Amino acid sequence: MLTTTLPGFTDLTADSQKTFRVFLTALAEPGKLLEIPTRLTVPGGLTLACGAACLTLIDFETVVWLPPTLPGAVADWLRFHTGCTFSSEPSQATFAIVNNLEAVTLSQFCWGSAEAPEDSTTIFVQLNAQQEQLQSGKPVVLSGPGILGVRTVSPAVPPTFWQMWQQNHAAYPRGVDCFLLGDRQVMGLPRSTKVQFEEGA
Repeated sequence: MLTTTLPGFTDLTADSQKTFRVFLTALAEPGKLLEIPTRLTVPGGLTLACGAACLTLIDFETVVWLPPTLPGAVADWLRFHTGCTFSSEPSQATFAIVNNLEAVTLSQFCWGSAEAPEDSTTIFVQLNAQQEQLQSGKPVVLSGPGILGVRTVSPAVPPTFWQMWQQNHAAYPRGVDCFLLGDRQVMGLPRSTKVQFEEGA
């Protein structure tokens, strides 16, 4: 039985369209910090940005991986509003939610294949509910499609994440795409984006 006491989008069509444009822009302009343009009540364990991403991008045809630390109410809410299914295997997931980057490796997830790179996992990385977490880490320099020259960003992620990202980028066109999520903000990180550490960092 699918039950939840929490609603989804207030205006399903308008909110979905506005949010979809934000996430599309986030991937088209990697590293750019964007605001989520909707109100939403989400279950404990999800930020508003992550909840909006889930309601916009996940549907009944997708498979979702959730970390075991998330409350069961999150799975109930997602199942009710999206019709998605779940897998305990990260490599089987179309979408994954990560709330502790030190507890996972990017290689756990599906990187697609040379013939079908689009079969890879898209990862929603929740930094925490504070927006400054997208701007309070050590700076790194991004380059690649969608970036004119270079773009310096400073999300609060562990250094091991950027090391894993360099391996992920090197496998292009295979590899995962990520959205780094604060409370109401999102930063896109497609696999085509190259990362370099600032000198002296």
